Amino acid sequence: MLMPPSRWTIEVDAFDPEVLSELIAGSYFKQRLLRGGAFHARLERLSLGICHLDRGQYSLPCYGEGAIPEGWLNIGLSDGNVEPPWLNGLLLHGSDIQVYAEGAPVDCRCAPHTAWYALQVRRNDLQMASLAVNGRELALPTSGLQNLHLPKGQAVFFRAVLQEGLQMGLTLNGSTDGRVTSRIAQRLIIAAAGALSAATGCNDGRTERAVRCRLQVLRAAEDFVQRRLGDAVTMQDMAAAAATSARSLEYLFGDAYGVSPHTWLLLARLHRVRQELLSSADSVSVRRAALKWGLPHGGRFAARYRELFGEFPRETAARRS
Repeated sequence: MLMPPSRWTIEVDAFDPEVLSELIAGSYFKQRLLRGGAFHARLERLSLGICHLDRGQYSLPCYGEGAIPEGWLNIGLSDGNVEPPWLNGLLLHGSDIQVYAEGAPVDCRCAPHTAWYALQVRRNDLQMASLAVNGRELALPTSGLQNLHLPKGQAVFFRAVLQEGLQMGLTLNGSTDGRVTSRIAQRLIIAAAGALSAATGCNDGRTERAVRCRLQVLRAAEDFVQRRLGDAVTMQDMAAAAATSARSLEYLFGDAYGVSPHTWLLLARLHRVRQELLSSADSVSVRRAALKWGLPHGGRFAARYRELFGEFPRETAARRS
């Protein structure tokens, strides 16, 4: 028996990584702002028992790190934008569609004012829909991420079906009519099977190896910084830890995060200070938190903090109290 459907929308006007952590149903994403300014986020979710559909949009670029929930395939799609999103080493375009295997790790940089969609389905349900619609099963990944390219018209159609599903969900909260819920869910799954059947990919082993290598370099640099966040760290230190050159690291950070390694280091420290001010079990002074994470306390630190988060650090500390 299908569970009653649910549909909700969250809108926030202040960056709070915990509120925004469950980007897709059943997941946990660690998120960081990459640029200051007026922040606004809108997240929508439609849960239909046999599938879940999420849509999100931020006003500022954010970096998220998490994983697809076990037991669910995830199909992703974004709107086109001047500033393309970045995902697991790839810059995405408006006609790209992604298939994530169950439990696949996800590193993503969302583009501002660019909506993304995430449809979670069971592997067997998607294959059954493909057999019914296409007469064959789909070549789905068993691990990791597969990025494919859709004909422009097919991408527009699939995006419209996803948006239509969210709109129809507005009338279903608390409904006990499983037939209506099932029809909406089947329409979403059938549309996904049709889109994936029309999608094409490039099986270029050299490209895949290059992407994996770039991700390994980025993660090595980030892991090094996270371990040494309170210490004096230079870009040369980061490059040496990642076994690459400073120039290569500059290019990689520009692609993945949209900022330089130096700026990323500052952002990481500011986020760690905010985390400590918000979540420490004991009362922590702003000065102590700033010095602990390598940021000299003073007016310049407070101004940078406010530029990123829209409030002074003392306001964050007072809000926690």
